[in-house]
Parts: sequence; structure tokens; C-alpha cells
Amino acid sequence: LYKYVFHNIHVICLSEILSKDISDVYEGNPLIIQNGISKHPFRRSITSTDCNDVPQILYLSNYTVNKGIFELIKALEILKNKGYKFSARFVGAPFDVTVERLKQFISEQNLNGIAEVIGPLTGNDKYLEFQRADLFVYPTYNDAFPLVILEAMQFGLPVVSTFEGGIPDMVIDNETAVLVESQNLPILVDKIAYLLDDKTRRIEMGKRGYERYVNNFTLDQFITNINKAFHEILSSN
Repeated sequence: LYKYVFHNIHVICLSEILSKDISDVYEGNPLIIQNGISKHPFRRSITSTDCNDVPQILYLSNYTVNKGIFELIKALEILKNKGYKFSARFVGAPFDVTVERLKQFISEQNLNGIAEVIGPLTGNDKYLEFQRADLFVYPTYNDAFPLVILEAMQFGLPVVSTFEGGIPDMVIDNETAVLVESQNLPILVDKIAYLLDDKTRRIEMGKRGYERYVNNFTLDQFITNINKAFHEILSSN
């Protein structure tokens, strides 16, 4: 029934990987149109002199279990115990994890004074968090095409994330980001350490991420591509 319904319908997907999710109900070749975000005027070009003496890790998303927020906190405790120096800021709105629970868990992992719960931020206050950070970590295990990764790339931040949803199509593993299996704590620790160990590597990866954003994921490119797709669909009918 589903294949019959979709037979004469044109389908648009956000990424090549996500198109596989509809393969059971759609036999055609979907149009791939990746999402895009506006260029932010406050973005700075990151150089070695811009980096914090103590690397700052940023998590920016809802406070929810399936974004890997507890795995990240556990990873930070392990890194601290290994002797790594860093600070971490958790920016977002409570969803199924309260601010109080997050603060309690950070305290239980002996990260007081290292990890800070900021709460929700909007507008320039949110973008300033990207400006201040050295590394964006987002160990999600329930996502499709998280725009926050594009925001991090726009601000020249190297990204640590997972192979979830369309993320592998958004970044280039080991070039603009490092990806890990979701809920794999030892590998998450290793990949964060990999970037904490080398400031130059972080800067170069962030620059490549910015270039990938500019070349593929701006809002203007998205609008151009969606208009082209609609024209193509209407012409074919």
C-alpha cells in the first residue's frame, strides 16, 4: 500500500543516509537537499592566539538523555582523572533532564568548578558561547539532521559527535569532525582527548569545518537548491 501511495510522489530527503530510512516504502530516487543556516555576522576567524589557555568544551542542546549529555559528563570525569585540563559549559533548556539533576550529576562526578550548567540562551548570548569555545561535543543517539552542528562549524569549532542520523553526511570524519559510535564511552573519551591533546589539530579541523559549511550548508544554498528541486518536480509533471 505504501509503495503504491508513494509511486507518483517526489520525495525530498535531508541527506543520502536518511534516504535509506524510506527505502521500504519508496522505490524511486529521492532528491537530496541538505538543510542550511544563515551566516552569522559575529563569527570570528580562529587562530592560535584566540584559543583559551585551558580548552573550553561546549555542549549546546536540550538537556535530554538521548543527546548523550550524561555520557559526556562521564567522559569528562575520566578525562579529568587522566590529568587533562579543560572547562565545559552545558547550554540548553531542560527537557527530560532538569537543571538541578544535571548539576547534581556533575557534582557526583567531581566536576564542580570544571563543568558549568548555563541553562537556555538565545540570540547573541547563544552565539557568544560558540565564540568562546574551543571544541563542540554532541554525543547524541537520537537525531536526524541537527542544525547545532552546522552552527558549530560556522563558528570554526571542531566537532565530536556520533554516526547518528544524517550527521556523517554533514561532516567529514577525521577532517572536519571526529565521529564515534553512540553510547560508546571509552571511544568518546579517546576522541575528546585526541583533540584536547593538539591545539593545532583543533584549529585546522575547525577551519575545514567552516569551509564545509560555507560551501554546502548556508541558507542561500538551501533556498537555491529547494527552488531548483521544485522547478524540476513541476517540469517533470
